[in-house]
Amino acid sequence: MRALVVLAGGRGERLGGLVKPLLVRPDGRTLIDHLLAALSPLADETLIVAPRAIASLVSASILDPGEGPGVALSLAARATACDQILLCAGDQVSPDRALAERLLDAGKSAAVRLGGILQPAFAVYETARVRAIDPPPRSLRGILAAIDPVVIEEEPSMAAAFEDADTEDDVARHRLSKRGVPT
Repeated sequence: MRALVVLAGGRGERLGGLVKPLLVRPDGRTLIDHLLAALSPLADETLIVAPRAIASLVSASILDPGEGPGVALSLAARATACDQILLCAGDQVSPDRALAERLLDAGKSAAVRLGGILQPAFAVYETARVRAIDPPPRSLRGILAAIDPVVIEEEPSMAAAFEDADTEDDVARHRLSKRGVPT
């Protein structure tokens, strides 16, 4: 069984504290709605991890204590009975369903090496291995290093799947709207 886990706990500091998953795409959907439509059909369960301040806005199922994304992933691993976790960031602009399927099929844990660096925020984690890391590191890279994932090497078409909305330049480049997005 597979769980989709969306980390929606970033503070959005570089965007004035905006709730980044609620940025609006040119097609009128929020980033999180687009992500869920693209990837939740691949999962038996969907969990959204967000801090209390925005939990109701993004329909969070797990409260993020604000101790880093590694801790948030660990909480999700403890909350699911699924064997695999497909992890995504809530501000991911163009989640790639075909790449997600490839990651899920590659092994119990899998990640893409992009620009020579393993990408932990759009990767697959073996749930039991994540639970076994105690205490969990604050970073996703710390968890990824501990679970020794299958590595998928970069291909030119993959880069777009890892783009997110962290800065004003990202918002402009992806033609996202901040209108009405809460801070």
